[in-house]
Amino acid sequence: MHLDAFEVTLPPEVDARYKPSQNSISNAGATLTEALSFSGRVAQARLRLQLDADRVPASGIPAFVSATRKMNEAMQGSLYVKQAIIKTGAAPDYKQAMQNRIEATLKATTKVISDAALTGQDPGGAWCERARAYAALGKNAEALKDAAKAAQQPDHAAENLACRGEISFAAGNFKDSAADFARAVALGDNDSATWLYKGWSDLYLGNKREALGDFSRAGKSTSDPLLQMRARIWQAMNGGPAEPGAANETPLTEAWLGAALDMYQSQHAPEQMLRLASRDGANGLEARLTEAYFYAGKSYLQAQDKLKARVYFQRAIDKGALTSVYHQLARLELARLP
Repeated sequence: MHLDAFEVTLPPEVDARYKPSQNSISNAGATLTEALSFSGRVAQARLRLQLDADRVPASGIPAFVSATRKMNEAMQGSLYVKQAIIKTGAAPDYKQAMQNRIEATLKATTKVISDAALTGQDPGGAWCERARAYAALGKNAEALKDAAKAAQQPDHAAENLACRGEISFAAGNFKDSAADFARAVALGDNDSATWLYKGWSDLYLGNKREALGDFSRAGKSTSDPLLQMRARIWQAMNGGPAEPGAANETPLTEAWLGAALDMYQSQHAPEQMLRLASRDGANGLEARLTEAYFYAGKSYLQAQDKLKARVYFQRAIDKGALTSVYHQLARLELARLP
């Protein structure tokens, strides 16, 4: 007779409530008995193998092989943790996680800046990254100071000017923002995001014609179909000409953006776009809904439904995607509503 016992303690999330069970499999040469118990986090298996003969006659070999295979399968499937017995913890707090991430960025970049000051080295992009973190937390004074220091760095002048432009935009300084992006473009920055930011700055300054040109350049300066689609959305949102997509246009990983474009071009209500955005997309749900709610708010604003516009701008803010530019844009739009 051979006896074996196994016991495993699983993670706290597991909470099983099974009755103990016992099964036996016999063949011409042996009997295997398996006793199982699984309660709470502890699973136990006890195996007893009783040898009934020292040899098996030729006529009994097929049955012996079949029973042996069943024994093997029984032991392999002794413990299986079903999803139903795993306790569902509280959903992660997205807002708190975002806050923690930003604070971690502040801590890390502050250390880089401090270490660079001690050694006389260039802190690289730390000034800009810390400025963005401060801006995400609404600490515009601190953000603008860091962005100004970033713009003073001799290397990567266009990139640092664009960074300062972002921070000025977040602070509502649209004239300074537009000027920095214009200088960045003059220095050779042809990034799609730079053109979009320049367009937003010009738009909030009241220079719609200039903004439409910026949005057009934003779409033409990138091969990324998502950025191209966003550029087309901003043109359609502001009454610009409909620019056709490429003939061999790649299917979007964020298909709901196509519904957003159609919403503005055809003046549809935003329900279809919101329905798609709530379940479709490769990017995170919170950031996606922040952008979708902003688009919905703008759509209702254009339809002169300020009450619904206010609701959707607030929803965009409430998602807590502090680092999303659409969070910033929703705050700007909400502040402009009477």
